[in-house]
Amino acid sequence: MKAEFDRQFFMDRVSKSVQRIMKEPEVDGASDAAETVQQMAEKVCAELVGRDHRIACSEGCSHCCVVNVSILPPEAEAICNYLLSVSTEEELELLRKKLHALDLETRWLDDEERIMARKQCAFLTEAGSCSIYPVRPLLCRAMTSTDGNNCREALNMLALDEETPIFINLQQQEIFEAAFIGFGEALKSLSLEYRSLRLTGAVSQFMLKQLH
Repeated sequence: MKAEFDRQFFMDRVSKSVQRIMKEPEVDGASDAAETVQQMAEKVCAELVGRDHRIACSEGCSHCCVVNVSILPPEAEAICNYLLSVSTEEELELLRKKLHALDLETRWLDDEERIMARKQCAFLTEAGSCSIYPVRPLLCRAMTSTDGNNCREALNMLALDEETPIFINLQQQEIFEAAFIGFGEALKSLSLEYRSLRLTGAVSQFMLKQLH
């Protein structure tokens, strides 16, 4: 039988790890902290959840990639650094413009309005794959579904003002959400920006600083 998940204990572990990393000299504290938290959450998820064969999420399935996603500033920086390492200058500039345009279209939309607008994530490839998968946000990792068709139906039913339940792995969601909260608490304790940001706008701003 798998062990129980101690939410508070894990949040404290995350917070302490982030504080230690962010205080270390001569390291890219923000990106390193984001990577460490992601690895910690993935490790706990592997131990407690394992491979859930009921989860239908797979490469190319992007039904949920029309929702607002909250991230912390270090996550945005880690994504930006990853893109800088794998993209050409031309690709980066095209992506920055794409992000800026999407941000203008969606920045004032609430969660339901964003879904109804069907504006896909700027990081999706034409094949529907995530181009930042190795550094995808914690709250993206929290999302799962047992049936891709069910996801599509749930999104369609919103247009009729009806709700269709989506069955997810609740423990996986709890693990990554706890990691997100613990990360934020660490940033707050260090007197750093800890408020969550919209994925699109945050990465767009970080890229603008890096490219200009």
